[in-house]
Amino acid sequence: MGGIPQMGFLLGFGSNIAPVENAGRVLEAMSARFGPLCVSSAYRTEPVGMRTDTEFLNMALYLPCELSAAELKRWCCGLETSLGRDRSCSDRKWRDRPADLDLLSEAEPLDALLRHGPERYCDASYMRAPLRQLFAALGGQAAPAAKGWLTVPLRAAPPLAEQARWLPGGLPGEEGAHAYAP
Repeated sequence: MGGIPQMGFLLGFGSNIAPVENAGRVLEAMSARFGPLCVSSAYRTEPVGMRTDTEFLNMALYLPCELSAAELKRWCCGLETSLGRDRSCSDRKWRDRPADLDLLSEAEPLDALLRHGPERYCDASYMRAPLRQLFAALGGQAAPAAKGWLTVPLRAAPPLAEQARWLPGGLPGEEGAHAYAP
């Protein structure tokens, strides 16, 4: 499967506060901590089940790492907090957020993830297109952005454009999922 590490987690990312900038910060932090990861295009979506009209930016990620699910969740919560997410409010689930990282799978072999398909891991409407695109790329297929979804070229987000490089597989804003490395 073309050098993609064979064991990893699926994650979902969402943001509706400075979403392009925070997506760049999340990818920079994750790649600095864990190395290369595979990322879908970024999709703008309507909020679901929240008290806001501010649209979200959503992505799906495949993250190879050696942490347990509990350790990775703690690390992700720390990253969310460092970007300004307030976890002390009782209604935090319904509030706007700079970053929301959800573990969609335990660490699983890549072939098992692909065999099960994206629907097993998240059926939320805002994650369908990113997950399908990511799964197609992980399986070695081209996967254009879904029709009717606006994809966002993250290369326009400073400082991501200055500090990061995108590996073969496409640049953000082009069709297909992307490998991201520090």
